[in-house]
Amino acid sequence: MRDIKERLSFLWLFALLNYLYADVVALWAIESASRSGCSLRPGSTE
Repeated sequence: MRDIKERLSFLWLFALLNYLYADVVALWAIESASRSGCSLRPGSTE
C-alpha cells in the first residue's frame, strides 16, 4: 500500500510542476507578444 501512495504522490508532484511550468511559459509568451505588438487572439490579422 505504501508503494502506491508514493507513486501517487510523485505523480501529483510531477503534474503540479508541469502545470506550473506551462503557466509560466504561457505568461512569458503573452508578455513578449504584447511587447512586440502582436495579438494572440484567434482570428486576428496583426
